[in-house]
Amino acid sequence: MRDYETAVARVSWLQALDTEAINPLCRTQLLTHGRKVERAIVFLHGFTNCPRQFAGLAQTFFERGWNVLNVRLPHHGLRDRLTGDLANMRAEEMVAFTASVVDMAHGLGEHVSLTGLSLGGTLALRAAQLCPDLDRAISIAPMIAPPNVPRLALPVLVGSARVLPNVFIWWDRKTKARIPGPQHAYPRFASRGLAEMLIIAAQVRADAFRAGARPLARSVLLVTNAADPAVDSAAATAVAARWQANGASNVETYEF
Repeated sequence: MRDYETAVARVSWLQALDTEAINPLCRTQLLTHGRKVERAIVFLHGFTNCPRQFAGLAQTFFERGWNVLNVRLPHHGLRDRLTGDLANMRAEEMVAFTASVVDMAHGLGEHVSLTGLSLGGTLALRAAQLCPDLDRAISIAPMIAPPNVPRLALPVLVGSARVLPNVFIWWDRKTKARIPGPQHAYPRFASRGLAEMLIIAAQVRADAFRAGARPLARSVLLVTNAADPAVDSAAATAVAARWQANGASNVETYEF
């Protein structure tokens, strides 16, 4: 069922998962006009971040008449920024979660868009491949491959990270937990969480490079940053280029 009341009930169930263990800034946010409207949008935040990352943009879209679902991804947004829960993240779980929230959004708007950054951007590309009823997928700086890692070494990196004991890696080894910046984001990430994100990326890449492959979403926009030190933008651009080479005229790219 994709009616408005069912969608709100499903989102309420999702919001009930935001217990006292969750940072109040990081709870799933629903901005609604009280009825199903023409357009709805889902926001998926980045790896180790939370919905606060998209709060300003969510408000902007709401003020323009959209219904907005700004969701907290599993294992993110805890009050304890040094939580070990990120090591429990699984690729299948994240892809299924994304499909679920996109389905919820169909009860909020006649036309549904999905915007994701980093991990959210990778999930947006995967949703573009799997969801034919998605009007627009906007992927911002998706993690398809880390920078300076040879492509042939990626499966070894991912396989090792999945079976070896988890290791937590500081975003900044000098400042560690005192890293400047938003205090709702985790100052470190789990090696196993990174591996799971790269598994989703591998699924995106493998699907995109099948003969004649095109995304099922009605339109896709890939946004990259030429100066991005955290992801290999060329790897993401190669996915879009492959789709375009296969005749997908609904795929656009934009580089800052």
